Amino acid sequence: MKQPLSAVTISPEEKPRLWTANYILACLSSFTVMTAFTAMFPTLPIYIEQYGGLKGIAGLPLTALTLGAVATRPFAGWALDRFNRKLILLGGLILFLIPAILFVWMLPAVAFIFFRLIQGMGWGICNTALSTIASDVIPPQRMGEGLGYFTISLGITMAYSPAVAFLILEFSGFPIFFMAASALILLATIMAAAIKYSPAAAKAKTLPKPVFIERSALRPAVMMLLVTLNYGAVVSFVSVHAINQGVPNAWIFFSALAVTIIAVRPLAGIIMDQNIKFRISLTIMAAVISIAAAMTILARTTTMAHLTAGGFFYGLGYGILMPVMLALCLRGSPLSSRGAANATYWIAYDLGVALGSALWGLLAALTGYGIMFMFTIIPPAIVLAIYFLDRPVRHN
Repeated sequence: MKQPLSAVTISPEEKPRLWTANYILACLSSFTVMTAFTAMFPTLPIYIEQYGGLKGIAGLPLTALTLGAVATRPFAGWALDRFNRKLILLGGLILFLIPAILFVWMLPAVAFIFFRLIQGMGWGICNTALSTIASDVIPPQRMGEGLGYFTISLGITMAYSPAVAFLILEFSGFPIFFMAASALILLATIMAAAIKYSPAAAKAKTLPKPVFIERSALRPAVMMLLVTLNYGAVVSFVSVHAINQGVPNAWIFFSALAVTIIAVRPLAGIIMDQNIKFRISLTIMAAVISIAAAMTILARTTTMAHLTAGGFFYGLGYGILMPVMLALCLRGSPLSSRGAANATYWIAYDLGVALGSALWGLLAALTGYGIMFMFTIIPPAIVLAIYFLDRPVRHN
């Protein structure tokens, strides 16, 4: 009988080191490219409105990016399991960089959206590759903790990069903004190139057939899709809802969200590494309840205190579920399909955000944002049903 990790006693002297040079470089590269990525989210719709020459298409940059990423991730995951992972990472970063450089020339709308699609393809490759390489250099006994720290970058960058982006636009304009984004992506590429990742370690055994979607990762990936269906509504409509409710300072929600995510993600990872099913199940249940509490508060928001509390509870739930579901995807998958498992997870993540932004917007147009936010509790509730009513999740 296979002995679970939780049954293995590891003394402090024997505990494998997490913060190696390769892991630090992977985290820094992810953090840097994520800064550029999140800075473009709120600013590119403004670019399309002001300089694109067409009306009603401000949301197409996000749509194009998502389509490019979703179309590319299955092939990226398969390639990562067959070929040199570091070279694939560098290729993805360069593909993400080239459109950012071209944007400096203030392209017309059609060309801009086309290159945003190309950039989405680069994002799908480099994001999947960074996640895969990080999971390779993290000691198996500390996988949950390591992924918790690694995924913090998304929460941190969401807290500050939009504000910095708008400052650059206010004082310098879009060409300088695109130059700054390009410089960040180039810096991430340089740090990724410094990872000491030998071809032998980066290449898995030859697979008998191509694996684009890892079946063993589907269940936690579907649960993450349901979480990000909810998340898509939050990131898209909290600011508008707050303004409609007479609370113009929606930034306080995102600040509370980011601080809470930073605090809870390593803790969630440590709980995963203890490998005790009851604690993992209790953690997932508490996370879903926290999201439900956040949605209830946001639906009735009338003060900054409501936004702060909503950000805290949402950060608690989302900050736990994101690394936990990624760890479950990797834990249940063979090493030879680790790239495909990462791709499966991130495809679900992308689809959830994109569908959530579109579908909840339609519902909000019919019911108003308050009622819409109450309906967004349903997908996380389904997460609990899938987790507890389906076959037991493997915890080994």
